[in-house]
Amino acid sequence: MTLKNIQAIFFDFDGVIADSVHVKTEAFAKIYEPFGEEVVKKVVDHHLANGGISRFEKFRLYHRRFLNQNLNDKQLQQILDNFSSLVLQRVIEAPLIPGTIEFLEKNYQNLKLFIISATPHDEINKIVKEKNLNKYFKNICGSPQNKSFWTHSIINEIKLDSSKVIFIGDALADYNAATENNIKFVARVNTIGDNIFNGKKVFKEIKDLFELDVLLLNGLSD
Repeated sequence: MTLKNIQAIFFDFDGVIADSVHVKTEAFAKIYEPFGEEVVKKVVDHHLANGGISRFEKFRLYHRRFLNQNLNDKQLQQILDNFSSLVLQRVIEAPLIPGTIEFLEKNYQNLKLFIISATPHDEINKIVKEKNLNKYFKNICGSPQNKSFWTHSIINEIKLDSSKVIFIGDALADYNAATENNIKFVARVNTIGDNIFNGKKVFKEIKDLFELDVLLLNGLSD
């Protein structure tokens, strides 16, 4: 698989396009700070181990599992609004992963590029627009629909050949979306911390989009 026969690339956003994972982690910690350090640690540990799951799911889970509380829709919306106020501008201002602009500028006219994010749909579209990246992507897709849904939907809607599509992600939800839809998964792995993909059937690992460019130029081979 080289640039000549790839049809499309699906990108996660936080941690793949933007260096913004820490922004979300700090916001989760801030939301649960009133409930004590032990709860904060449990929330942060779960969040870091389960990137790519929407905040809609996480807040309901954390309140139920760690606080023994079931959030109603109004309570959930209040927390979501608070979370968005904590993260939106900081994500807009977050630096890009090295090689992002170079890769997008070089390839967006020849490849179909998409963002598939766990960030709410309207919010991720606003972020991408504010970062002046929207021209590079055919579509920008967010929650509450999950990543597997969007991957399947895009492949079928524009009739892509799944053997010619790759998903670039840094979370297990990205990996699952790729494997469930029978497309190759390339992991963006931060050199700091544990590799969550150990033991998984990951096609390739990269540290940034400069490395992705080299991979595609040289050909993706097993």
